[in-house]
Amino acid sequence: MANYSLVINSQFKPFSYQEMLAPTLMATQAHQELENQYGELATKASVWEEMANEQTDPYAYKMYKTYANDLEEQAGQLAREGLNAASRRDMLNMRARYSKEITPIEQAYTARQKQAEQQQQALLQDPTLMLSRRAATTSLDDYIRNPQLAYESYSGKLITAQAASAASALAKEMQEKPRKWRSILGNSYYETMMQKGFSSQAVLQAIQDNPNAAPQLTRIVEDAINSSGVRNWGDQATIARAIDYAKQGLWSAVGETQYQTLDNWRAKMAEQEAMQIRAEKRAAARKAAEQRQAQLNNLAINPLNIYSSRELSKDEKKYKDDMKRYSKYFYKDNHGQMRMTWAGWQEYTRNATPRVTSAGSGSGTARLMNVETQMQNGSKKFTPTAFRQFMDSIGAYSVTKGKWQPGNLGNVWNRYANNSPAARTSRYDATRVTEYDYPIASAQQGDMKDAIMTAGRGLSLKEVDYDSKSKKFKDTGEEITMEDLKSDKYKVTATRFSPYGTTVMIQDDKGNVRRYRMPAGINTTNEQNRDRAMTAANQWQQVVSTGQYTDARGNVHQATPDEITYAQQQYAQAIQQAYLFHSQLGVQNKTKEQEFNPYGY
Repeated sequence: MANYSLVINSQFKPFSYQEMLAPTLMATQAHQELENQYGELATKASVWEEMANEQTDPYAYKMYKTYANDLEEQAGQLAREGLNAASRRDMLNMRARYSKEITPIEQAYTARQKQAEQQQQALLQDPTLMLSRRAATTSLDDYIRNPQLAYESYSGKLITAQAASAASALAKEMQEKPRKWRSILGNSYYETMMQKGFSSQAVLQAIQDNPNAAPQLTRIVEDAINSSGVRNWGDQATIARAIDYAKQGLWSAVGETQYQTLDNWRAKMAEQEAMQIRAEKRAAARKAAEQRQAQLNNLAINPLNIYSSRELSKDEKKYKDDMKRYSKYFYKDNHGQMRMTWAGWQEYTRNATPRVTSAGSGSGTARLMNVETQMQNGSKKFTPTAFRQFMDSIGAYSVTKGKWQPGNLGNVWNRYANNSPAARTSRYDATRVTEYDYPIASAQQGDMKDAIMTAGRGLSLKEVDYDSKSKKFKDTGEEITMEDLKSDKYKVTATRFSPYGTTVMIQDDKGNVRRYRMPAGINTTNEQNRDRAMTAANQWQQVVSTGQYTDARGNVHQATPDEITYAQQQYAQAIQQAYLFHSQLGVQNKTKEQEFNPYGY
């Protein structure tokens, strides 16, 4: 028989789980990649939700909303239908639309911002600068329609200088009156008179548009306006400003009436002496003013906001808790923008209502309780998470309307973090109640304590805290005796003054700093001068912060940029004066021994 000793070595090798799962993983990754791309486009586009105003920028806002709504629809379609042949095509289409619809908005905003900064810088250098339009108030629509949108400008100071240059030439011209001689004092002396230029009354007539004004002066104004070109691009208000600037230059046309007396040497000497005296007085006044200004400039101004220590500690605790619990849900991207994480969005949208996912788990009583809980939750009740309640309380829902906008949600968190009570204590806010801090050097400790004890007349110092409702410092019930204050246990760190009262900050030997009411009467004159200067400073500060002022008749006016600049200068001067007077509290007089030089006979 034939020998059939055959051996079959083939083996069955089934597909591994990893190999079977690979197509699914690839599809999932592609799906996630498209989701990320949609999220990236949404984040970049959402920036313009707040920057494009529906009222002032209707065209730009409509462009953004159309794109955002279509993007949201495409993302929703991807979530509903999953990855298909059209998904990547739709994504490429949205990317192309971003360049056509969103990028122009971005470029328009950048152009407007750049022009606004240029104008602001130019106005800081020349407050008289006139503009055909303000970039900051120009609609984004104008920049979208015309990317090369420009503006016209001209300096009011330059118009004044041009008018003044022309007017000064008139001031040198001889007027209708020729040079005449007349005898005085019995023909012993002679006097001559010569009239040059225009009188101040003639200039005032031209400024007030009097029909009888000199035509030479009115022509100067017209020439200055025409050369500036303001009439070609300015509105009526701008043209009126330009005319006012030109009229200011007319004062250079004011000439002089020259009188000359011959052979009157006595009058000449008297006049020379008088001129010398006036020059010396002016020099002395100038020197005194420079000395006063130097003293003022040496004073360091330190404005602080006044807070209630008790209210502030409560707010600070809440802020710290919020930062500790929720900061994990936010991060900064490569562009420095704050964004919400996907985990944060999941926590924001999570239903906090208790649920039972496996029916009747457990045994016995536990099983019955689980089934009962599941039945109670069948009503689809939505309970927001603590994170959701917090975010909505600081404005999240009003901004996003419950939609996934990581950039805008990050902006809401960022505003809260920067505007928290703890953050406010680290920076000064001029719109809040303000006090001014004056630190006490170690060398002044003895003098300041003596001044406080003398003014306090042996009574104790009352501890106070600021009450934000009444805007007053109220007693806490604690006090410190003058005897304790005199000891080395306590140190006067600073005095603070404001329209709401004057207080002294005292530190004990444990490092605790408390606020006490400052006794009045240390130096009554300087205290009154300080308070008057403080009142004036507050009035000027109101003009700066509100942009309005009230005239003597009680009428409210909108302040011009020049008036606001002037108010800032006056505020700085007034607060410097207040500091100067306050710095004299506690200063002790010192005397030196008198020395006599020997004289011989």
